[in-house]
Amino acid sequence: QTVRGAFVGFKFSKADAVFYGIDASANYNATKQLTISTRISLLNTWNYTEQDYLIFTPPYRATTGVKYSPEIPLFNTSKYKPYFEVTSNFVARQYRVPSRNDREIGLPNNVAIQITGGDYMPAPNGYILVSVGAGFNLPVNKETVLISFQVNNLFNTSYREYLDNFRYYADMPGR
Repeated sequence: QTVRGAFVGFKFSKADAVFYGIDASANYNATKQLTISTRISLLNTWNYTEQDYLIFTPPYRATTGVKYSPEIPLFNTSKYKPYFEVTSNFVARQYRVPSRNDREIGLPNNVAIQITGGDYMPAPNGYILVSVGAGFNLPVNKETVLISFQVNNLFNTSYREYLDNFRYYADMPGR
């Protein structure tokens, strides 16, 4: 026996369920120096045993980025390959969550226990994070080292990730 304190606990059981979705990505070279990229991930689940959604299914997400690789005079850009990039990550709110299913079960000797199905609290809101970065290749002997600098969550957006169990207590770390 352990003391769980204020932390939530889950008990999982097997179920007849189906997972279906799509992961897709595309890159478009708008010019020799400009590349636009996008990725999406869509996943749906259904629990046939409970006739409800499965808990902890990743929400829909999409990433779009623009990468600029300049040609700088008097600088061997084919050797160093400098770049600058801006990326945005969109994560939707997860609406496909199990419904709350609170019920009381009576046991012998007038004992009752509370059974809770679903999640302890609603899924967090969706969010958009913006990142910027820059980098270049650095030839070292016969190898190439990528030197890069990146700032994630540029605008220090407060958000909670649906799949993170700490979302019950705190926002995700900032930049």
